[in-house]
Amino acid sequence: MVRFAFGNAWKSLRYQHPTLGSWLCEYESQAIPTWKRRYDPFLTPEHVSEWVQETFQKFPAFDETPHSWFYGQTEYGPSAPGPHYIPTLILVKSTSKSELDYHTIFLRCPHDMIDSVGIFILLEQLFTKAEEIYKTGQEFNYPLPDDDSYLSRRLSPSLRVIANVPESLSLKHSLFADLQSYFNKHNESFVGALTLNAVYVGGDHIKRIAVTADKGVSGQVLKGISNQAGIRGSHLYTAALAVALGDNQIRFNERRVAHFFHRPMINLRSSFPPDRPASDHPVGLYSVLGTVLKLSLRVPGLRESLRSYLNDVIALATRVQQHETTTEKEVQQLKEKLLGIIPEAMVAPWNFQAQELSPDFNASQETESPVGPVSFYNVGCIESNFRTDKDFFDIPTVWGASQPIRAGIDIHLSIYKGEIELSAVYNTRFHDEAIVEAFLQGIHRHVFRGLRLGEGLDLRITR
Repeated sequence: MVRFAFGNAWKSLRYQHPTLGSWLCEYESQAIPTWKRRYDPFLTPEHVSEWVQETFQKFPAFDETPHSWFYGQTEYGPSAPGPHYIPTLILVKSTSKSELDYHTIFLRCPHDMIDSVGIFILLEQLFTKAEEIYKTGQEFNYPLPDDDSYLSRRLSPSLRVIANVPESLSLKHSLFADLQSYFNKHNESFVGALTLNAVYVGGDHIKRIAVTADKGVSGQVLKGISNQAGIRGSHLYTAALAVALGDNQIRFNERRVAHFFHRPMINLRSSFPPDRPASDHPVGLYSVLGTVLKLSLRVPGLRESLRSYLNDVIALATRVQQHETTTEKEVQQLKEKLLGIIPEAMVAPWNFQAQELSPDFNASQETESPVGPVSFYNVGCIESNFRTDKDFFDIPTVWGASQPIRAGIDIHLSIYKGEIELSAVYNTRFHDEAIVEAFLQGIHRHVFRGLRLGEGLDLRITR
């Protein structure tokens, strides 16, 4: 019955968000290979069945935990899951005697289609619909054909915006130069950037590790943050991440200044909005906040005490808050100049480009090892978005993650059931698990230290 409920809920989600049926395909434009996102509507019941068979997968976990199974089963061999090009829902039933009633849901979506907040919105809607179907036992009959007059309204805002991007922005809009100037102004050089040192340590395995502060400790942190005027949790944890990176830098004979660069990820929303939009659409418009935050930190010399050079986390968090305020003001001014033109559509190409290191970034200035840039994403509080009837479904754990690029590390900050969790996804080819674990603990410790909560607060590790 659980399989029936989630399979039909997945079909319902596909109808509600037809963008889930889109995919990237390669084509040539003026003899240059490029990619475009394609969408074909369902016309027959066979189309619906084929899509469900391809994207809704059911497995037992055998003698393993679902997470160890997930990391071990792949068409690419005994490694982490390979790249996924279309959204896929995986239902894994535990066979462990202690967890016979538990299923684990994995929802995987390509990052060019959706962001992590969008993933949680999809999960929320999936569980709500599955619970309804579980109660009634009624199958969801997909309305066909799927080319009705409401289709364009149901497609994601991103696809609707991209469909209306003019061929030549610079020719059609004289204000396009303002956008170019805006991004050139914020295109900081990455020379001297702080990264987590990477070494070749093993095979290619994508792993996730989480370090969580329990409810009591998290309550102290949230109370401490509320006493800091204007500073939010995302500001403080961004600053603490920068300081933790500083702790992990190679130390030379002389003291030096290093820089932490932070950009928003693609089509970000900073967290769940306080008053959710009526559409509750999981795919947001591309963010225009493509500016770079740069924090400068002191790295002591070899003979100097690391503790004597502790960077002030609260002062850095204030700098993060000021940057955010300034950026939002600049973006608002830019929107007013554009006189109703959708800036997200015009800015999107720069946001994608902004994820790459600038050509003048020389990794050898920091280390001869592979560069390990760290991306930081604040999901926010997700607890209030998963309200299910415990007589049918109980959800003990919810988390999201993004797959890093090469030696990079993707870190997520979230709160679920009153617990603050920092999680990291990394490639075992470049990073040792113990180092990543210590790095996440270091971020938490710098937050505790900045709020004067003490050094000995307990943290829980989940692998």
